[in-house]
Amino acid sequence: MKKASASLILLVLLLPAGAYCQLNKGSWFGSFSANLGYNHSHYDMTGDDDYMTNTINFSLADNLGFFVANRLAVGPGISFNITNEHTSYENSINTDKEHSTIYSLAFSPFIRFYFAKKDKLAFFVQANPSIGYGQAIYTDSSDKFTRNTLSYGGGAGIGMVYFILDNVGLETQLSYTFTANNIKEKEDKINNNSGVSAVGIGLGLSFYF
Repeated sequence: MKKASASLILLVLLLPAGAYCQLNKGSWFGSFSANLGYNHSHYDMTGDDDYMTNTINFSLADNLGFFVANRLAVGPGISFNITNEHTSYENSINTDKEHSTIYSLAFSPFIRFYFAKKDKLAFFVQANPSIGYGQAIYTDSSDKFTRNTLSYGGGAGIGMVYFILDNVGLETQLSYTFTANNIKEKEDKINNNSGVSAVGIGLGLSFYF
């Protein structure tokens, strides 16, 4: 009985230490997300301009990090998104049907430093540049045009990981991002620029190995 009790105490003592070891050089962490969504919208407009849209969206994203030094991790930050939307009008005057397909690929390599560790809690700061490319193809009954978007920017955040298991962490992060977009339409010779700033908070699971 004493031997079993001693083994149990040793296991409990090693759990926080094991979590700490997951932040050492040579370890890695990661999570992967895939999302599929469908949206149906109906717009009841003044007059005879009622229309409805059906949208399907699919996205993939990784959150892989590799510890190049104790508490210091880097990762590639790759994401892909595709959106397909159909719009149809519900009146006898306008019978157009519009269709759009939007593709985007983004690359946001990051660097993360875990600056504090206490028991099963670890706190970190993170920064990343970003660059992405997207293409949107729009068609209706009489026309078709393509819009290309080059995006670039960056972000920074502060977060926390709570190790619910030795190598499983519940992670939350408060972040700020800025993205600049250059939008071109070859058919109409349009070249526009825009900028977007955003503050967000995220929550998810990460696995440490």
